[in-house]
Amino acid sequence: IELNAFVAYQREREAISDSAPARQLFNWCREAGLNARGLEHALLLRDRIGAVCRRLGLPWVEAEPAGNPEPVLRALTRGFFGQVSIFSSGLRG
Repeated sequence: IELNAFVAYQREREAISDSAPARQLFNWCREAGLNARGLEHALLLRDRIGAVCRRLGLPWVEAEPAGNPEPVLRALTRGFFGQVSIFSSGLRG
């Protein structure tokens, strides 16, 4: 997983002028081979998760070292296997 693309998207999103930000960002994503809608959805989800953490008083910590994808990959793998087991049990009966 390449977290640098997400970070680059965030930086570009902040740097884009206010005149036509959606079109400029869409063009930047297309030129970079990125999916603007998917990245925007990822930002929305991150903000929602952060809000839930703050509401519950949970710490919001950065990955150590910065840019280390291993914690994200582990979390995705745990979730993936959980979903596969639920899906598989539904197929059997």
